[in-house]
Amino acid sequence: MPWYQKEKQIPQHTSINSSPIIVGISQSEETSPAAVDRISKLPNEILCHILSFLPIKQAFTTTILSKRWYPISYSLTVLRFDDATVADYDSFNRFCRFIDTLILSDQQQHQIKTFSFKCRFEFYEDNRRMNDIKKILKACPNLEDLHTSYPRYIRRCEKDNNEAGEFGSLFLSKLVKADIGSIDVPFNVIYNVEFLRLLKVQEPSLQMDTEIFKDIPVFGNLIHIELWFYGFFHGWDGVVQLLQHCPKLQILYMRKWNASLSKDWDCPISDLECVSSHLKSCTILNFEGSENDLRFAKYILQNARHLEVMTIDVSTSSSDGTRKHQIIEELSTCPRMSSGCKLSFELM
Repeated sequence: MPWYQKEKQIPQHTSINSSPIIVGISQSEETSPAAVDRISKLPNEILCHILSFLPIKQAFTTTILSKRWYPISYSLTVLRFDDATVADYDSFNRFCRFIDTLILSDQQQHQIKTFSFKCRFEFYEDNRRMNDIKKILKACPNLEDLHTSYPRYIRRCEKDNNEAGEFGSLFLSKLVKADIGSIDVPFNVIYNVEFLRLLKVQEPSLQMDTEIFKDIPVFGNLIHIELWFYGFFHGWDGVVQLLQHCPKLQILYMRKWNASLSKDWDCPISDLECVSSHLKSCTILNFEGSENDLRFAKYILQNARHLEVMTIDVSTSSSDGTRKHQIIEELSTCPRMSSGCKLSFELM
């Protein structure tokens, strides 16, 4: 199982058997002067682990039980915020204030390792919101896992990711995994990651993908990247530009939605280091089979000397399936640098 899919393990010195922990009073305790609180007697580390599986607001309701629970709630290392119940701007602002109160509190000991923020409420991004995100990330120097999710239409004001000067020199040095939108957090903040899932929303009238990936830092530790292109795909130039900054990449996963709006594309003039030296797996979903798509797929097959598997999800509007078989035939007969490469196709 890949490292990024592993669940957080309970410390070895702790033993939890398969029997459920029952919170309540046994028959023998009903007559005792005081019931035994077994849960509160557990070590802080175990209590924090248990609370990490609850929605954050429910986890904080434990503070009314006793003084014992108050510092535990502020010591959680996993924080997941979801505005599923937000219905208007007032409740959304209360939701944001709750996040600020928790993360920016002096009682929070900066031990947050996982931070997830899912926002479904439709609001227009402004400088104040960017400053809020900056303050939150500054309060999480030990963050290892970051997940942000915003409404799609917010990104219609997309700009160069690296123009977000509000973040200054902020760098999350311990971050291992990031699941973000292409403009949620500047790349200069997260370039230390080993796993990156990047959501790119693109309208026909907005800039090319090359502008999003312009002047980005080198992702020296990145071994697994997932690129999700919602809206219109503007071509392979931006993808190549990104790959040029991922020298150790081993796994490339891409998914496109809707049509491609790209000009004729030429293969890279020089070899991509990650492709020639490290790439082991490449997956492309919604492969339309355009000339540009075929050029990119052939470039991978012909240059990836360590490629073990390449998966192509063939998607075309051809109702008789003829075009799909032509695509499969053309790629199947393409010479491969890696003799052990397995080429598989999924027909949609």
